[in-house]
Amino acid sequence: EKETANAHARLVLVRESQDTWAEMDTMGTLSNALYLSGQHTEAYAVLQEHLSLAQYLGDRHTEARALGAMCLCLQALNNFDSALEVGSEYLRVTKEMGDRQAEANALEILGETFRTSGDFERAMEYWNLQLASCRQRLDRRGEFETLGRMADAELERSRVHNAMEYQRKQIDLAREMGDARFESSAVESLSYSHQIRGNHLQALQMCQTQLEKARQPPRALHEEVMWIEHLGNCYLNMKDFDKALASFVEEEEMAKQIGDRKSIARSLGNMGQVYHNKEQYLKAIDYFQRQVNLARKQQDKTAEATALDKMGQSYLELGDYAKVVDIARKMDEIAKKLLNRKLADRAKLLREKAEKRKRDKTGSGGGGLARGASFKNLAVRVLAVTPSLPVAKKSLTKQLRQERRMTMGFPQSDGCAR
Repeated sequence: EKETANAHARLVLVRESQDTWAEMDTMGTLSNALYLSGQHTEAYAVLQEHLSLAQYLGDRHTEARALGAMCLCLQALNNFDSALEVGSEYLRVTKEMGDRQAEANALEILGETFRTSGDFERAMEYWNLQLASCRQRLDRRGEFETLGRMADAELERSRVHNAMEYQRKQIDLAREMGDARFESSAVESLSYSHQIRGNHLQALQMCQTQLEKARQPPRALHEEVMWIEHLGNCYLNMKDFDKALASFVEEEEMAKQIGDRKSIARSLGNMGQVYHNKEQYLKAIDYFQRQVNLARKQQDKTAEATALDKMGQSYLELGDYAKVVDIARKMDEIAKKLLNRKLADRAKLLREKAEKRKRDKTGSGGGGLARGASFKNLAVRVLAVTPSLPVAKKSLTKQLRQERRMTMGFPQSDGCAR
């Protein structure tokens, strides 16, 4: 809000001074601030003016970035037809400019638009073109990130085997680059895929190996926390609840030492998941509530909704259907603020489960539900942790994907990790 207010104030000043170039730059800053604060309609309106100024001044690079940012806004507003139209114009301008990097950015954004709209085949077509461009330009990082997006898309449509092939290519590429951080990201995604396929032992071995690497001097404490959490998720899916709980307790303690508030909140949710799977629902609810409280303090609406969802599952098993419906209502409110359709669908599903059980007067056991919830928990973690991971992701998640997009489309940036 402060950044938005400052940009508004600066825009007034530069307009008074009749400095058209400064006005154009300030509009870019303002549109970015509005987008990041979730005001996508307002951001789009500013970008339209920004685009007009860029075209008037003949600044093709700013024109291209404005079109890319407009496409992202339209994606966020679920206006996919218009997003594709603007994205195609973005691609046309970058080709006319002969800017191969900008062209690759346009291919990425168009692919993401198709993916978000559910057209995975067209998304893969554009990302394959982007992949070829990255390889021609020897853009190893761009190649790595594109492979990750393609893996994420395959996971979304349950083609786990295909996703694992892309993830293995990422690992090989990261090792060729000598980039330990990228390698860790790709291994994280591959371990997630192994768990989806039920290869828990293999995933466990991968996590243990990465944890040992993180503990070698100089210790990478944030990486260590991440792999302790993944290790706990492996144990959770293997139904070794004691080891899972021990891992999550260690995660919380280490996260507190390094001041990692997001990991502290996740560790509480993870411990709640263990107790949910053990059918100790009241204890699970206590941990989920603590996670909700922390997420609210951090103003992390996505994390808050995820914790509420898991809490709702525990109340569902206790037969407190009125509480479940109330939680679903809160999730739906957050979904509307975030314009998050998937979250809205989860809220709807939770409410429908409660209404059905209330009608049927039957409470089924928590085994199958708990197992599914544990996978969801892992997926949320994998998506929300590393910008260079793949999980659409969960890719790196929606928030990370947005952060990356800021460097591709919005005008204040000249650059193009997930």
